[in-house]
Amino acid sequence: NSKTSKTGTGSMPQSSPEDGDGETTATPPSPNPNNHRDINDKDSDALTVNYVTEKITYHYSTTPRNGGTSDEREHLAIQIKYASTTRGRNLIENNVDSTGLLLWPASHLLCHYLLHLHNADTAATKRRRVLGRTIELGCGCGIVGIAAALTEISSRVVCTDGDCDAVALCQENIAVNGLSSAEKKEVISARRLQWGDAAKATQIMHEMGGCGEEGSFDTVIAADIVYPATSEYVLKLLFRTVRQLLRHPGGKFLLSFISRDGHRTPLRLLDAATEGGFCVGCIPEKEFVPEGVELPPVMGAKVLLLTRGDVKDVRTANENLGGEDCEVFPGLRAAVVRALEESSEEEWEAPFLGDDEDDD
Repeated sequence: NSKTSKTGTGSMPQSSPEDGDGETTATPPSPNPNNHRDINDKDSDALTVNYVTEKITYHYSTTPRNGGTSDEREHLAIQIKYASTTRGRNLIENNVDSTGLLLWPASHLLCHYLLHLHNADTAATKRRRVLGRTIELGCGCGIVGIAAALTEISSRVVCTDGDCDAVALCQENIAVNGLSSAEKKEVISARRLQWGDAAKATQIMHEMGGCGEEGSFDTVIAADIVYPATSEYVLKLLFRTVRQLLRHPGGKFLLSFISRDGHRTPLRLLDAATEGGFCVGCIPEKEFVPEGVELPPVMGAKVLLLTRGDVKDVRTANENLGGEDCEVFPGLRAAVVRALEESSEEEWEAPFLGDDEDDD
């Protein structure tokens, strides 16, 4: 389904599936209160999806611990089912975003970062659950939320997506990874949540045992949820939702992000974060991917760390980003200046006003 690929090139995520699960026709999600058009519009085609199941393993180091065999390295193995191909309607149509049915490359980097947190100080990490109460936005097939649960770095994980089919797929993957027992249901669950739906976010926080007001979650996690097709309006809803869910002070938003269109999407993301009151930082890959460890293709993904702050401080901090040596968005400001200069240098032609002679 090339018309809605996040890469803009129609390419699908690379994979080495162990087995194919065959084609299914996705059930249309229930009506979205934020939709401008009915998702069951008669002009919309059904979405036919071909699923595969794959065991993905992330290794923490290149050498075994304590002289063991290579199979005894610290690793994280996740059995994941996801869409390998789709046909029919666009993945993003009538404000219904079904891109989460696929497995996107930025997810791999965030999963590896979660494995790093687990291994950084295993005993202490398991005691304090460094991510605390965690909610994932745009979970899709659920690989990142499942990683957070399997590594035991979160006291509770709630995976959310606005697409009913993605939520169902996430629930299936939770079960496949042995996390669906009555005991494990207290650790991880999957729910539908549309960004900007304050009432549903409040309900989820109530169910977590919170008061339902701002601040029930210690960490928000997300991977590959911001891409060229993401509008400024959707970004505004995203940060409004993160702000509602995240405790303050001390809460953090971990976003694995890929720049696919030069400076354009990073600039919109930075502007939206500033407006939402979030400072944007970055966790360098070298800090959590040991030398020699090979990752699946991540397409230049970065793990961004966003934290709430005073409006003035946030604006000042974010305005200082984008220099040539910036780890977050290197060269962003220069790219913006070049784009403006190129736009202003375009040759201007006077509009045609018709013949000078009268029509008499």
